[in-house]
Amino acid sequence: MLAAVFVIGFARLAIGVADTGIGSGYVDPVGKIAAQDEAVYSHSAIQMAEHGNWLTPVFLDRFALYKPPLLYWASALSMKMLGVNPFSIRLPSLLAGALLLTLVFWWTKQSWGLLAACGSTMLLGSSHLFHTMARLNLTDALLTLCFAGAAACLYRDPDLASRRAFCGFAIFTAAAILTKGVAGVMPLLMIAVDWALRTRSLSQARTLLKLGLCTAALAAPWFVYQLLVHHRWFWAEFVLVENIAFGIGAPPQTSEETQIWFYIRRMFLIDPALTLAALAAVPIWWKRRSPKIAMEAALLVAWIAAVAIALLGYQYRNASYLLPMVVAFSIVAAPIARSRVFTLALLPVVLLVKLYAGEEPWGLPFRTGSTLASAPPLKQYCERSRGNELIIVSPDDEFYSSVLPLPRVRYCYLVPEPPERQYALDFQHLGIVLTASQFETLHTLRPTFARRLSEWGLPSDRSIGTVILARSPKEISALIAAHPSDDFLVPTAMVDAAAAASHNVVPASATRAFLLARNAIPSQAHEWSCGL
Repeated sequence: MLAAVFVIGFARLAIGVADTGIGSGYVDPVGKIAAQDEAVYSHSAIQMAEHGNWLTPVFLDRFALYKPPLLYWASALSMKMLGVNPFSIRLPSLLAGALLLTLVFWWTKQSWGLLAACGSTMLLGSSHLFHTMARLNLTDALLTLCFAGAAACLYRDPDLASRRAFCGFAIFTAAAILTKGVAGVMPLLMIAVDWALRTRSLSQARTLLKLGLCTAALAAPWFVYQLLVHHRWFWAEFVLVENIAFGIGAPPQTSEETQIWFYIRRMFLIDPALTLAALAAVPIWWKRRSPKIAMEAALLVAWIAAVAIALLGYQYRNASYLLPMVVAFSIVAAPIARSRVFTLALLPVVLLVKLYAGEEPWGLPFRTGSTLASAPPLKQYCERSRGNELIIVSPDDEFYSSVLPLPRVRYCYLVPEPPERQYALDFQHLGIVLTASQFETLHTLRPTFARRLSEWGLPSDRSIGTVILARSPKEISALIAAHPSDDFLVPTAMVDAAAAASHNVVPASATRAFLLARNAIPSQAHEWSCGL
C-alpha cells in the first residue's frame, strides 16, 4: 500500500514538470515572489554535473557557499543519469514530495486508521505550498523530508532507545543540515522540546548530547573542508551574510508585515482548508488522553514549536519556510479526516475547487511554460547559437538566463545611486560588480580585481563584471555603443537611434528587444539543451 501511495503521489506531482520553465512560479503566491533561487541552485547543480568540482558550488563563475550542497549533489546526480532538463533538475524535490506523502499516510494510518490516512494525505497533496515546493528545485522539500524523517524515528521509538532509531534520527538531521545549514538543526530542537514536555531525565540528556555529537560528526566534513580550503569566502558568505546578516540582522524584506503576522496570514491564505482542519482537530487530540495519543500529541507540539521558533528567530521572511508546518498540520488534522463526510464528500469538492482556481494563492497550479516574460525569448536566443556575450539590461528573468548554455551572460542594472555596502562579502571590491565606467576600463582594472579574487581563493577571473551598475539611461546607451560586438536584451524604451545604428534590433516581447551584434560569433556546440 505504501508503494502505491508513493507511485501515485510521484505521478501526480510530476504532471507538467518537464514542460515548466526553470524559475517559473511563485514561492510566495500571496506576495507574488518569484522562484528566483531555483535558477541559482540549478545553475550550481548543472556546473557540478557538467564540469565537476562537486565539493564547492559555484554560481556565475564565483563560489556559491550560502547553502550546503546536498540538494546540488542530488540534482547533479540526477542530471548525470537523465541529462540536463527540467524533470531531472527537479527530480530530488519530486522524490522528496512523494516520500512525504507516503510518510504522512504511514504515520496517520498507524494512529487513526486508513480513512484518516487517506484524508491527511489528500490534505497535504492538495496544499498549494506543498504542491509548489515539491515541483521546484529548491531546498524546502528535501529539508522537510529530512525533518519529517527524524520525527518519524521519534514517533516509532520516543526515547530513541534502539540503535536503528538513534542512527536514523542522526542521519536525517545531518542531511537536513547539509541541505539548509542552520535550519537543519530543527530536528534537534524538536526532540529537546518533546523530551522536555514528556519527562526530564539525566539519561535523556546524555542521549541528546550523543545525538548532537553524532549529527555533527556526519555533517561536519563539508563545513570543515570549506573552512580549510575557502575559509575567507565561506566565513564571509555562509556565516556573516547567510546566517548573521539574514538570520539575526535586518535583511531587506518582501513585505512590511511583522514576523508573526506574515506567517499566520500566509498559512490561512495559502491553505485555509488544511489550517482550519488542523485547528478543528485540536479538541479531539485533547479529549483522547490515552498514553499513546498523548505521546504523539507531545511530539507534534514539539514539531510545530521547533518550526515556529525557527520562523520567528530567522529574521528574513519567506512563505516557503512554512512547508514543515504544513506537513505537521496534515498529521494534526487526522482525527477530522476520520470522518467519512469530510474525507469522502468534502475533500473531493475542495480538491476540485482548488484545481479550478489554480492561479489563486490557495489553488493547485498545473501551469506549463513559464511565468517569466523574458524566458521564451531567451530560449529562442539560446537556440540561435551565438557566441557573443549577452548583456541583459534591467533584467526581469530571475536568473533564468544563467541556466541556459550561453557563452557569457552579464546583468546591467539601472541604479541612480551606488548601493551601500551592507554585507561582509563586498562584490564591488572584488570586481564582480562594476560600475559602467569601471566596465569601460576593465582592461586596466582586471589585474587588480583578479589579484583580489585570488586572495579570496577564487583562481578564475571570469566572474569579473558579472553585474554592471549604470547610473542613468545615458550610461546604458554609451555602454551599448561602446560594445558593438556584444548582444543586449533591453527594455524597448532604451532602443534609440544610436542602438539601432550599432546593432540589429530584434523584438523579444511586448516590452523588450534584442540588440544583436552585426558580426555574429559562432558558438561551440551546446553542452546541454536550451529547453529549460
